[in-house]
Amino acid sequence: MSNRIILGVAGGSGSGKTTVVDQYMQTVRPMHQAFVEGSRAFADILIPEGGRNQVAIDLLVSRLRTAVA
Repeated sequence: MSNRIILGVAGGSGSGKTTVVDQYMQTVRPMHQAFVEGSRAFADILIPEGGRNQVAIDLLVSRLRTAVA
């Protein structure tokens, strides 16, 4: 959320901190909970930090290569 505040306030959009926080709480957070967090229950694997976790990605790629070979 802090990135959204920084981008909204300093990014030239003219939004104040309160407006950015309100938008986050009313739209972004509920959609994240419904679609991202909701799908976690059905995931076979979760990679913390997403695409920035090179160790987990390398492990996953290695396991996939072994499974396919």
